[in-house]
Amino acid sequence: MSIRFIILCIAILAVIGFAAAADYQLMVVETSINPPVLMNDDTGIIKIRVVNNGDNGIYVNQVTLFGGEFSVTSDPYPTVGWIGAGNYMDFTFTVTAGGKAGIYYPRFVLEFTDGTTLRYAIPVQVDNTDLTVALVEQPDYVAIGKTTEYRLLIANPRPNAVDSVLVIPEGTGLEATPSRQFIGNLGSNEEVEVSFNITPERITQVKFRVEYKNGINPHDSVLTLPILPTENKKGANPLISNVQVSQEGGVYRISGDVSNAGLRSAKSVVIRTEAPAIPVDPFKIYVVGSLEPDDFSSFEVSFKLPSSSRVPLIVDYKDDDGNHLISQTEVDVDVSPLSDQTTSLPMIGTILVWLLVLVIAVAIIYSWRKR
Repeated sequence: MSIRFIILCIAILAVIGFAAAADYQLMVVETSINPPVLMNDDTGIIKIRVVNNGDNGIYVNQVTLFGGEFSVTSDPYPTVGWIGAGNYMDFTFTVTAGGKAGIYYPRFVLEFTDGTTLRYAIPVQVDNTDLTVALVEQPDYVAIGKTTEYRLLIANPRPNAVDSVLVIPEGTGLEATPSRQFIGNLGSNEEVEVSFNITPERITQVKFRVEYKNGINPHDSVLTLPILPTENKKGANPLISNVQVSQEGGVYRISGDVSNAGLRSAKSVVIRTEAPAIPVDPFKIYVVGSLEPDDFSSFEVSFKLPSSSRVPLIVDYKDDDGNHLISQTEVDVDVSPLSDQTTSLPMIGTILVWLLVLVIAVAIIYSWRKR
């Protein structure tokens, strides 16, 4: 028997021994997945560590991950080689989650030279729970041009932390301050409060978009709120009363009282008219100033009007926060009757003068005849 043949036999026996012992010498000692909990269509990275606890090296042909409900998007390890005694080797796979929420078990398989395998099931959880965006506080009332505060609660009900959390207010016809707020990492069952100042330019809606990442996967949650003008039950409330309309020389005048029936002061109160009225001196506008609750002031505005119409009577004022507000009252102005009235007064005076002259003349004639 030659030495070459003896060496060959020893090598074959060693390989057979390593392969036979592979099922208990190699162990999967650690697995991890990022993110720890996936959502549908999320991409996850699975890492597996294998340790050789035996006294001899073991030769591994190839390593594969069978995803089952998952799509394995990375290639298998077609050639691995020797794992020395006491050494370890890491394997990384990329998967994409599919199916419904639940716990799944992709299979990690090592194949040895004798055709035997080491199989290990890796538990992977899929949970589609989204971040929660809740309205904590909104303004008591909304007015066009008025800046008000909205407070939001951002909560993470997921079983794992999420990263890069960013809150962005979106919408047309509004101004938001700040334009965004960065939260960053938000752990499982954690919550954080944020606030924004919103100034609407018209009736609109605001979307509070919460963007975040689950691992490398972008997601978002949206809370949409309408912005509609509402009544300020605690603010100033200017009311017009005792309205009178007069005309002289083609100039119309509206006089009356403005009262504050609200619970707060009305500041910088100005009364004016709008088209079709054409403001003219002496009272194009009437400055009232401040009106405390339950206080009132008289006013008068002058204007010209080409024909009978409803004239908008505008009360401009500011609230305690300096927001510009408007109250409007429509006043009917009838041109014809006022014109007839003003032109008939001189005619009546003329008739009265002639009657007086006639009476005096009759009296004089009567006294002459008696003489």
